[in-house]
Amino acid sequence: MKKIYFLILYLLVFVPKAQTQELIFTSYVKEGKTLPEYMGKEWNVHPIGGGFIYFLYKQAKPLSSGKMYLYIDKLTSNHYYEFDEKRLNVRGGKSWAAFQYSFKEAGKYRVVILNADKEELVTDYIQIGYSTKIIFSESLDSNLVPQKYSNHFKLYKNKPKNIYIFIKEDKPFEKPSLQVKIVRQGTKEDKPELLLNEIFNVDTYRQEAYIKQSFDKPGKYSVQIFYENGLLIDIADFVLEY
Repeated sequence: MKKIYFLILYLLVFVPKAQTQELIFTSYVKEGKTLPEYMGKEWNVHPIGGGFIYFLYKQAKPLSSGKMYLYIDKLTSNHYYEFDEKRLNVRGGKSWAAFQYSFKEAGKYRVVILNADKEELVTDYIQIGYSTKIIFSESLDSNLVPQKYSNHFKLYKNKPKNIYIFIKEDKPFEKPSLQVKIVRQGTKEDKPELLLNEIFNVDTYRQEAYIKQSFDKPGKYSVQIFYENGLLIDIADFVLEY
């Protein structure tokens, strides 16, 4: 019994503790520190412009100058596949390093930090969604993606304004058709006006679609998009002004 007790005491006192590593996802870093309100494992980015997040890596001992590696895998069909890989330059002397990474696609990702020998240091997971699924634009590029997007547009008298209503889901469309409602909100002079309530077909292997609509009155417009079964996708507003 004494021998067992002595062995446990020896392990606790004399055997070094394993080095601890930590990976934090945050929107704010200063001198290796962040705050709880800026941290999280679920983030929303713009569906066209995307958004950046800091990967804050911390360990117990100071880092050596040199390189590290970042591997990012994306979950598809219940399996993580290679998505991106980056070589990272590290300045030694500190026990932390922060890397800025830009996400443009929604999904669940596995993030792995490796040392210069490509040995895994830490792994964690992050979920990316879209801050909105409806974007308004006056034009689309050759890939049928909005070139410039806004929620405020200039309207000229006696000249209707064409607006592209672009829809981007975080995964392929669940149903082959969408219901789109457009309402011009009421003012002191006018009552709310239902301008559109129609069904549009979409390709279920895609996650993007658009419709083009013409407007000739100033005001605030609300766009509501549903699957045909009534499941809401998103609601967004835009304004037309003289």
